[in-house]
Amino acid sequence: MPQSVLSLPISASSQEWLIRNGYRTVADIDEERCEDGKDTTLLRIKSLLKAQPEPKRVTAWSHIQQRRSQHHFLTRLDALDTLLGGYGLRLGSIVEVLGDPGSGQAQLCLQLCMAVQLSTLSHGTGMRAVYVDCVGSFSATAAEKICQGTLDKISVFRVYAAHELMAFLMSFDNVCSRMDGRVGLLIINTVSWPFLASFSDDLLRRQALQAAAASLISQIASKRNITVVLVSQAKATSVLSTSTASSDGGSGRNAAARWPASMDGDVDGDALAQVRDYVAKLHGELCKETLRVGIPFKASSVATGCKYHQCVLLEEQGNPALALANGIARQHWNATNQLDFYPHASLVYGDYTSAKREEIAADVNSKLPEDIEQLSFFAPEIHVVQTTGPCEEWRDIGSIYLSG
Repeated sequence: MPQSVLSLPISASSQEWLIRNGYRTVADIDEERCEDGKDTTLLRIKSLLKAQPEPKRVTAWSHIQQRRSQHHFLTRLDALDTLLGGYGLRLGSIVEVLGDPGSGQAQLCLQLCMAVQLSTLSHGTGMRAVYVDCVGSFSATAAEKICQGTLDKISVFRVYAAHELMAFLMSFDNVCSRMDGRVGLLIINTVSWPFLASFSDDLLRRQALQAAAASLISQIASKRNITVVLVSQAKATSVLSTSTASSDGGSGRNAAARWPASMDGDVDGDALAQVRDYVAKLHGELCKETLRVGIPFKASSVATGCKYHQCVLLEEQGNPALALANGIARQHWNATNQLDFYPHASLVYGDYTSAKREEIAADVNSKLPEDIEQLSFFAPEIHVVQTTGPCEEWRDIGSIYLSG
């Protein structure tokens, strides 16, 4: 099988240049003849490849012996440790945790942060954990409950964009040198998000950077002999996978991981154009990074309202980006009412009695995690819906991404 240029030990920018100029495999580079003074970039890449040292060769037996000599630490979850052969996680290994949003990856990560501190591999003192939070999922409240007072040995780094994650990985040795004690665990949650947020419409650049990140992560795991846990989302699903069936003719709805822009009244063929104009105005007011990642929604609490579309809802804590977006929307669509700004995500629509709404809210609350902030998310798009008539007749118009 031809060797891809993405596997070459060169910078991400050089890999990107090769792909954009038609060089997909190493054979493509070898076959290309460069004239003096021409294609200086290709000449430089060829010289770098010639200067690379020969790979170190080891026998299969020595590789097995090396793996056997590496230490493990128990996860302190009996079922998981059993699945892992009774030894837990091996230092120097890379583990990927894959699951739907809200399926418990963040809690598992916190459990591992506690487990690595309880190990006795570092002169009986336990090891430190480094938690890289790419989606805002780290909860200090949940960490305090799970880690049982060992928070001082968990270093948390918040990352928003691809260049920030790459800079962190490249400077990881310096990060560790500033810490007290040995680092035994590196968690990156969610590893793919910074690349998707920064390069949603540039597949080639995203792949090149992801390949470079994978190489850096592999080097970190082997060089520092630490366990690296990469959290990934299996697919994009709703933030809250709870739909409530009504008994008195109402209609239960799931809360979608989108920022709904339900437009009352008839929506003609210009609806999407109107929303695009609105997004253009957002680009003039909000920073580019916010629009790439999405407007943040910070969950606060489950509440009930007195309107059909506010039957049961998830209140938002309130943040400047969301308030600014609301103000621009009111101006863009010439909203003249003086309603107070009330950021929320509707969970259930319906005409219910007050008692019934409270009952539904209690049922929804019982299915949520104790730390409700785990339901926070970023909204990268506006979903446009025609809302004339009963909800069964509502029509999906389309979506507009905030990144433009």
